[in-house]
Amino acid sequence: MSVALAIAAGLAYLAATVVCAKTQTGTADKILRDLSVHCPDAWADVGAPLTVQAAVRDPDRRWERFVRERAYLSRCDTDLARRIDAFRRRSLLTFTSIAIVGAVVLYCLWQVELPSGSPRDSRPCLSVEERPCADLV
Repeated sequence: MSVALAIAAGLAYLAATVVCAKTQTGTADKILRDLSVHCPDAWADVGAPLTVQAAVRDPDRRWERFVRERAYLSRCDTDLARRIDAFRRRSLLTFTSIAIVGAVVLYCLWQVELPSGSPRDSRPCLSVEERPCADLV
């Protein structure tokens, strides 16, 4: 794999990660707005955040517990609960995929042939005569 191809793969991975994060944030913001309209008591219990950034910054982590413990299933209407549940599963799948693709990109970057004189190529090459165990082979 060439260095240019590896750099392009890394940049594409970074761009895809940013797009996924922005999409997930927008969806979470819409769910919070819908929660404030359709289920105001549950919204007040999680700290009445207007954005997902405000929900994440909550020191008591009320929104995180609300979603992780699936309290929305009993407190919200069926449609909103189904959307939150689908968002939760999709987020888990998205971030798992991002981690797997990131590991593959890192592996590919590690396999890149570096030009001679690079830090990974700093040990001297010994000829067959200079190797200490050459006569045993």
